[in-house]
Amino acid sequence: MAKAQQSKANQKTHSTTNPVIEKKQTIWLSLLIVFIVPVVLYFQTTSYGLTHFDDDGIITNNMSFLSNLKNIPQAFSNDAYVGKTSEFYRPLQTMTYMLDVHFSNTTDTWMFHLTNVLLFGLLTCLLFLFLLRFSIPSSIALASTLVYCANPLFTSTVAWIPARGDLLLTVFSLLTLILFIDYLKNRKTIFLISHWISFTIALYCKETAAFLPFLMLLYFLIFTKNKLIEKSNIITVILYAISGFLWFWMRSKAIGDVSDKPDLFQVGFMSVLKSIRIMPEALTSFFLPVGIAVIPGFSNIRLIVGIVIIALFIFFIFKNKLLLKEQLFCIFWFLLLLVPTMFFRHLYIDFLCHRFILPFIGILLLILIVLPKHWINHKTNFVPKVFIAIAIIFSILTVKNLHSYSSQSSFYDAAIAQNPNSSFSYNNRGTLKFMDKDYQGALDDFTKAASVNNTIAETYLNMALAQSNLNNFKDAVPNYDKYISFRPKKAETYVNKGMALGSMGDFKGAITCFTKAISLDSNMWGAYGDRAIAKFQIKDYKGAIIDCDKVLQLKPNEPRATEIKAKSQELIQKQ
Repeated sequence: MAKAQQSKANQKTHSTTNPVIEKKQTIWLSLLIVFIVPVVLYFQTTSYGLTHFDDDGIITNNMSFLSNLKNIPQAFSNDAYVGKTSEFYRPLQTMTYMLDVHFSNTTDTWMFHLTNVLLFGLLTCLLFLFLLRFSIPSSIALASTLVYCANPLFTSTVAWIPARGDLLLTVFSLLTLILFIDYLKNRKTIFLISHWISFTIALYCKETAAFLPFLMLLYFLIFTKNKLIEKSNIITVILYAISGFLWFWMRSKAIGDVSDKPDLFQVGFMSVLKSIRIMPEALTSFFLPVGIAVIPGFSNIRLIVGIVIIALFIFFIFKNKLLLKEQLFCIFWFLLLLVPTMFFRHLYIDFLCHRFILPFIGILLLILIVLPKHWINHKTNFVPKVFIAIAIIFSILTVKNLHSYSSQSSFYDAAIAQNPNSSFSYNNRGTLKFMDKDYQGALDDFTKAASVNNTIAETYLNMALAQSNLNNFKDAVPNYDKYISFRPKKAETYVNKGMALGSMGDFKGAITCFTKAISLDSNMWGAYGDRAIAKFQIKDYKGAIIDCDKVLQLKPNEPRATEIKAKSQELIQKQ
C-alpha cells in the first residue's frame, strides 16, 4: 500500500511543470506577442511613400550619398541633413537609412518604412522586459505594453520616416536601462560593458541620450542601497565621461557654428518657456488620444484637461507616500527626457508627437506602480482585461490615423483639416502643388499661409514665384520685395525680381536687380546673362558684350551669351 502511494506521488511530481521553465516560456510567448502586434498594426505603412516633411531633405536630396556604404564614416561628420545645415546630430539614423537603400537595392520607400516597423516591434519587446525589472506581473506588463504600442499618440513615430532617430533612441535607452539594472543586481562585468556600449550607441541616435546618466543616477539612489562612492561606480562614471566627451567633440565638428544655420528654430531657455504647455497638452493626448494631428497645434481644451490630469497626479502621489521615491523617479523620467527636446522650438510648429515615445514610458511606469495591489492580485485578471480592451480601441484609432501618412497630399490635407491655423502646412502643400505645376492652387495655399502667419519669409517668395509662373508679374514684384526685407542677401531673389521687371518692360529696374545679385555673388553667371539681355533691350550693346564675356568666362560656350554677344557686335557695326 505504501509503495502504491509512493508511486502515485512520483507520478504527480513528474507531471508537474517546472515553474522556472514555465516562467521562461511565458516570457518568450509574451515577447512574441508584443513584437507581432505592433508589426501587424503598422505593416501597412510599408506601402506608403514620403510626406515631403523633412524626409525630402533628409532622404530624397541625399540619395546619392545614402546609396554608397563607403560614406558611413561621413555620416558621423555631418548633421542629420548631411549638409551642416541644422543643429541635429543623428549619425546612427543616417547609417540605418544607408542600410535601407543598400538592402532594398532601390530608391523606393518600402524598406525605410519596414525598418521603422521592425524597430518599433523591438522597442515594445524591450519595454516589456523593462517593466518586468520593476516587479510588475508579466500579464500586466504584457497588457500595458500593448496599450502603449497601440496608442495613437505614437503613430507618427512609426509612420513618419524621419522619426527614426526617436525609435533608435528609445530602443537603445531601454536597453541601456535594462543592462544597468541587471548590472546592479549581478555585478557582472559583461553587463557593465554591454550597458556602456548601449549608452554610447544611444548618444549617436539623438542628443537626448546625454541625459540618461542622470536618470541612472536617480535609479541608483532610489532603488538600491549600495554606496554611491565605490570603485565600480567610479569606473562607470569614467566610461560615461569617455563616451560623452568623444560624442560632444564629434558633434561639435559635425554641426559647426549654430549661428550660421537657418532661423527655423528658437534655441535656449526662452524656447522652453514658450513650449511649457506641451507637457499638459501631451498628457491629455496620451490619456485621451482622439484627434491626434500629424502637425499639431496648441489647444486650450487640451491644456485645461492636461492641467486637471497633473492635479490628479499630484493628489495621488501625496496620497500614496509609501511609494513617493518610486513615483518621483517616474516623474523625473518624463521631465528629464521631454524638457531637453523643448530647447529646440520650431518657429512655425507648436510641437511634434514623435518626441513623446521615450518620455511617456515614465508615465506608463508611474501608472503601473500606483495601481492598487488588490487590483493586481485579483484572480479574474481584471487589470489585464481592461488594458487589452483599451489596446483594441487604441489600435482602431491608430489604423484610422495611419492613412494620413500614405502620401504627400493626404499628409498635408490631413494636417490642414486637423489644424487649419498651420501656415507651415499650407506653405508645404502649396510647394507640392507648385512642383506639380498647379500654380493657381499653389498660390491659393501660399496666400492662405501668409494670412495665417505673415512672418514666414519663404511664403512671400513662393507667392512671387507662383505669380510669375502665372504671368502676374505686377503682383509678384511686391512679394519679392517682402521676401528681400527678410532675406536681403539672397542673390537669387534679386535675379527673380529682375526677370519679373524685365517681363513688365522695366529693363532699367531689372538691370538694377541683376547688378545687386552680382554684388552678392560675383560668380553667378546667370545674373550676368540676364543683365546682358536687359542691356541689349535698352540698346546698351557694349555693356551687353561685357556681360556676355563675363558669362563665357564663367561658363564657356554658353549659347545664350554667345548669341547676344554676336547680335550686339553686329548692331554696333551697323551703327
